Amino acid sequence: MVLIAGLLLLVLLGGCAGLVAVVAPRVLESVTAPVDVANGYLDAARSGAALAPFACRAGERPHPEVLRSQGQYLSSVEIDGRSFAEVGGSLTLEDGFPARITVELRRGEGQWCVHDVVIDGS
Repeated sequence: MVLIAGLLLLVLLGGCAGLVAVVAPRVLESVTAPVDVANGYLDAARSGAALAPFACRAGERPHPEVLRSQGQYLSSVEIDGRSFAEVGGSLTLEDGFPARITVELRRGEGQWCVHDVVIDGS
């Protein structure tokens, strides 16, 4: 009886571990993907690279403060369902002072894309 209970416990633990191994990377990716796209957009805008891989609209012109910024620190992500996300943090302005930034993202059938960038105080 103890042997059967031990085997059952082993099977349950192995199944749970297998489930975590399969599900965990997908959950992590669903949270980090909007942050990765927001960072990519801000870096591309600052460096003058093409925004097409990150922007929802063709011919997107970046926010002027982003163009003159020195970097960003994105620290929060809120995902509403499967198609809306907001990534927040701070943008280091050209004078060295931080400003609050919110990057709004959308997702249709494909990948996340930047829909809007809002910078507090500008």
